[in-house]
Parts: sequence; structure tokens; C-alpha cells
Amino acid sequence: MPTAGKLCEFVQAAFQKRFIYGEYLQIVELNAADAPESADPVLRKTYQWGPLEPVATRILAMSVFDETGTYVEDLYYTHDALKNTTALFGIKAGRRALYEYGPYGNVLKMEGNAAEINPFRFSSEYADDELGLVYYNYRYYNPQDGRWISRDPVDEQSGWNLYIFVKNNTCLYSDTLGLSEDAETECCKDGVKYSKIADDAGRECCEYEVQEIFILVKPCSYWSGNVGHAWVKTPNMQRGLYPGSWHKGALGVGAGKIQDDASNEKHAYSGNSYTYKACPESVSKVEEQIREDEKNVPQYSLYNSGARNCCGWSCAIVEGAGFVAPFAPDTPLLAPAPQGHRGYGEGRVPCE
Repeated sequence: MPTAGKLCEFVQAAFQKRFIYGEYLQIVELNAADAPESADPVLRKTYQWGPLEPVATRILAMSVFDETGTYVEDLYYTHDALKNTTALFGIKAGRRALYEYGPYGNVLKMEGNAAEINPFRFSSEYADDELGLVYYNYRYYNPQDGRWISRDPVDEQSGWNLYIFVKNNTCLYSDTLGLSEDAETECCKDGVKYSKIADDAGRECCEYEVQEIFILVKPCSYWSGNVGHAWVKTPNMQRGLYPGSWHKGALGVGAGKIQDDASNEKHAYSGNSYTYKACPESVSKVEEQIREDEKNVPQYSLYNSGARNCCGWSCAIVEGAGFVAPFAPDTPLLAPAPQGHRGYGEGRVPCE
């Protein structure tokens, strides 16, 4: 692993290259092939890296020098969302290189008169063309096989597979030094390390991604004439089930309708509502079920018998996404919460 100010030397067929690193980032490339021992090696390239990403940075610019060390030009990088270099641009000559990659980093297309002089391609890491490998400071990666050629430096402490890296999920996890026993539980965003956690439905995501889903309750009030109501709130919508006809819905089973309940939020009673911690996938599951019911509206029964009322529908929505509902969705309206269900309604009598 290169450290700040360290000089690393690589002897290749055409060049005797020397690299200067700033911590783990290569910042200078020198050519010492034709330089006598008493002379300084020739400066060939310098690199600028993203200052806002100290952990998982990407390369921004490369300055190119000729064989005498004379400045030639600056080239600027563009990237995709995975930190892969996609193109190089010069100030005067426009696009100078274009790259396309397979899912594991093998180069599918590399064209342009500056494509080969740039060594930072897949994942903004150093590509050693003579070896056909990508250098990640601690280990070399073989993009043709989609695997590392040596064992994980942390050995079995993070799992039995010694050739894996952060559970093969670099989109969510980071392990800068390759030595974390808990690399599979780490996430990185904007240079900050976060924990990987499970939401209330058992799905995993980074802690900064966690959102909230609610079953909100507006209690009934005989003084104001408010009718008790329960509905589901996600980060993007609030929906509840209503009777299409109060006459039929109150006496038996009738048509239902799904309505936007955002206007009811100010009447929700926090002591009688329920909150879930939800990863983005869980939020999507809940919202998918709501949209499906908006297309095919279920029937309504005030007493949650033969069809569901607003409470039963709300519980069915969250249970369908893997959460534990406060009541079983088919619980009769006046029955207590069954064993294993928790939340609002425990020890309370819902409104009729």
C-alpha cells in the first residue's frame, strides 16, 4: 500500500516507471529508463483527484509531458455513476478518448488517440496493460475473470471466501484499507462511513437511506363529529380506504374507494399511530401495493367482516410488504390485537 510521499518503482519493458503517491492516490509518474543514476527521472504525467471524496475518490485531470519532460497538454475525465472513466477531453481537440466496460470491468471499447496513455479507467483505478490487471493498492484485480488474483488481506475474518471484496457489492459497501472485519456492514457516502442495517421488514440498506412508514390514526370524537380513521403514510403518499357508500359499508359489505389522506395528517394522534423504519425497497413494496389497490379497489366493511375497513386495509398493506401490523388484517373491529401483533390498538377499543 503506497503512503504519502512514497516513491514506488515498476520496471517494464519499454519504461522504468516510478510513481509518487499521496497516501493511496498516485499523483506523479516518472520515467527513469534513460536517466543516469545521478540524473533525475523525467516527469511524464501528473494527476489531480477529486478533493471532495477522500475515501472513494475519482480522478479529475491528467497533465501530459513528453519524453524530455516538457509540458504537452491537460486532459479532463468524465465518469459514470460507478466511478469508471468514460471519456477524456482536451481543451482544444475535443474528445480524445472513449471507454466502455463489461459488468466486471473488462474493456469493451477503447478508442481515441489518448485512450492508451491514460492508465486510470475502470473504477478510476490503475490499469496495468502489460499484466492485464487493475491495481487496487492492496490487490490486483483481473477484469477478464471478474475476480481478485490474491486473497483478501483480512483473511477469514470477514468470511470464508478469501477472494471476495465487501460481499461483491461495491455499490453499497466500502473497505478502504481492505482490513475491515465488518466490511459487509459498512456503507460509504460522500466520504463518510455508515452502517448497514435491517429495517422493520428485514430488508437491508445503509442507515442514511432509512425512511419512515406510518399507519396514522385519527381518533373518533363524539363532540366534533369526527369519524375514526386509519391510513398509510409513506414518504411519497398518504392513502386510506373509505366506503363507496356509508349505507352499504356500515350495514354490510359495499364498494370501497381509495382516497388521498394528506389533509387528515393534522388530526392524527401520535399515541395511537404506528411507525416503521423502512429501507427504500420496503417503501417501494408498500407503495406498489397501494397503487395496485387504487387500480383494483377492494370492498369495504366497517366491521372488518367479509371485507376490510380502513384499519384492516392499512394493516394488510404493511403486512404485504413484510412488516408486522398492529392488528392482523382480518381481525374483527372490536377484537384485541392477536398475540404477536403490536402497536396502536393494544389495550384500546377502536371506534365503531
